[in-house]
Amino acid sequence: MSLLDDPSPPSAERWLVKFAARGAAAASLLQDVAHSSNRVLARHAAWFIDELKLTDPVSEFRTFIRSLNYELETGTLLLARTVTPHLDVAECRAEIDEMAARCRELISEPSTNREKCRVINRVLFHEWGSGATSSSTPIP
Repeated sequence: MSLLDDPSPPSAERWLVKFAARGAAAASLLQDVAHSSNRVLARHAAWFIDELKLTDPVSEFRTFIRSLNYELETGTLLLARTVTPHLDVAECRAEIDEMAARCRELISEPSTNREKCRVINRVLFHEWGSGATSSSTPIP
């Protein structure tokens, strides 16, 4: 696995040939790596998956719906991938986690639901919306 992130074109070509020869086993391995915590290897595995056409975002979303195991974040990201197949799901999850952490930071307990909604609105639309790229954007 440590060679998976070798950026040289000859190395990438050799990996493509090896993965293509192994079919479903390679697809399973690459999917595991693509969903691992190692972001560098995950990005490279996702590239190989894309190059080898090993995923079908529409099929993945249908499988999710049929599973009846509805988890909002996963469902939303799978649905988004049907329109934007190259969406970096790991990056999206990290940003969602940052937004949640920022909301927890700003909500002082005890708070009413209305106060919590105001904080969430502030984080989503003022700190992260309208081109903001970081949760550290100051709000007056």
